[in-house]
Amino acid sequence: MGEIIGAALLAHVPTIVLPENIRKELNHGKESTLYTGLHRFKTEVLDPLKPDMIIVFDSHWFTTVETVITSAPRRQGFFTSDELPRGMSSVPYDMPGNPQFAQLVGSIATETPDCWITPIDNEHLPVTYATTNFLRFLQGDESWLTVSTCQTGEPIDFETVGQVIAKAIQQSDQRVFLISSGAVSHTFHTLRTLRQHESAGEEHIFSPEARAADHRVIDHMLAGNHAAIIDELPEFMKAKPEGRFGHFQMMLSALGGSDCVAKGRLYSEYENSIGTGQVHVMFDRPENGWTKIMSVHGLPFPRTADGGSSILPPLPWHYSGDLLTVEYRTNPSNIAKLLPEGVTILNADEDPGAVAFIWADWQSCGDNGAELLDPVRSQYKEAFAVVRCRYQGKIYSRCVFIWVDKDFALVRGYLQGYPKKLGSIHQTRPVTVGSAGPRLEKGGKFGMTLAAADRRLAQATVTLEGPADSNGFVNGHAMLHHRWFPRIELDGVDSLSEVVTMAGINLELGPVFGGSASLELFDSPSEELHLIAPDEIIGGYFRTVGTTFNGGTTLAHE
Repeated sequence: MGEIIGAALLAHVPTIVLPENIRKELNHGKESTLYTGLHRFKTEVLDPLKPDMIIVFDSHWFTTVETVITSAPRRQGFFTSDELPRGMSSVPYDMPGNPQFAQLVGSIATETPDCWITPIDNEHLPVTYATTNFLRFLQGDESWLTVSTCQTGEPIDFETVGQVIAKAIQQSDQRVFLISSGAVSHTFHTLRTLRQHESAGEEHIFSPEARAADHRVIDHMLAGNHAAIIDELPEFMKAKPEGRFGHFQMMLSALGGSDCVAKGRLYSEYENSIGTGQVHVMFDRPENGWTKIMSVHGLPFPRTADGGSSILPPLPWHYSGDLLTVEYRTNPSNIAKLLPEGVTILNADEDPGAVAFIWADWQSCGDNGAELLDPVRSQYKEAFAVVRCRYQGKIYSRCVFIWVDKDFALVRGYLQGYPKKLGSIHQTRPVTVGSAGPRLEKGGKFGMTLAAADRRLAQATVTLEGPADSNGFVNGHAMLHHRWFPRIELDGVDSLSEVVTMAGINLELGPVFGGSASLELFDSPSEELHLIAPDEIIGGYFRTVGTTFNGGTTLAHE
């Protein structure tokens, strides 16, 4: 298993690659600590750590429709800066790559909802000095990969990139060092005034407000208070950090985001570069890992010293099961009543009243499969209703009602945002021998029932007519859920209020059988199934499904 062995925010300013006499002339005869700091960084940090790979989050390499990670076996050539060709001209570079790792990042990204990361192996892919300026100081025999900053990305996108790269590192065999290459505040003085502000003193930073904002962020880094950096990001944006601070956001996310507790160490003074704020900050891996460690363990509870009493195993969770689905149409205005603010029904031409009522007979387990040898911990049944909705312009599937028959399935649903309740769920199982069940062929007839609180809530049938192309369309998108938990005062304020999305990975699908269906929903004093009462049956389906859940993505904190 791979690991992140260190990380740093490093300044790539052109000054560091200028001849010594010019560097000192610009700085009143003094050497820049950004220059001396990189030499110290090599001998004191990278030489002892000996990383297998360095990943640079490059604030100068802007992409537009996706994040790109370099995947060429080798990048070599000569670099001339289009921005400062006098200072960086025909500079040779030769960087070994790691195509296998880059492709792993791409495959994980493909399985991650709302994530667009593409490995590009073109050997002529341009480089920027936000990567090449470090080579003369830091390069050893490790591989070097560069990650772009997507100029259309938002904080959630930078967070997702970091999480995907962290997963890839964990699944690899690499010891990896991360570099966030860029400035803090990043506003230049004007052409007519910048020559008055070329020395390193911080009094030359573009404005007192930018300088104060930089110091606040750097202080948080040194204290290991990364949650404050994320919380204060909207305010810091007023200081116009380089690349909207995407380079640092991606690196920090890979280290655990708000939960990262690594304290920074300065490898330079805070310096000016014609108005911009520059600094080198090293983050050592804490003894107990990058993120805060709980004194007790369990997912989510009970929590004990070793977590052995936990109701759920650690991720990933694997599922295999038979699904019986009845798709139908109901009154779209009733679906709207089930959606929270910010989530809307689909347009009139998008079949907004479509619903899928699904029965599932599951077997699930953690990675070690222990539950499979203790079936009471692995087998459960559920029945749930799914609609489609739109959030921030994208169509999602959303579970509006769901019942399960085991406590571990109930709690797992709460973690994922499913509104689970306990119920009694049954469905006919297919057979391959004998007469005590239907075959997966034309004429096979299945029955499904749901009850809760001693009341029948739903009953349905599916009669197979033959193979089908799919098992419906309503449950075919990434899920959109809200995770809500009220605070203890019970005053209408939530301690937890998040919008999350998730989708299965490593999906394996059996053949689909379709046919006719029936569905009846019944009244209950503790349910609101009248809101999704069937008006028109679309069809019924049977399919065996295998999938894995390895975490979701937070879209918003409300």
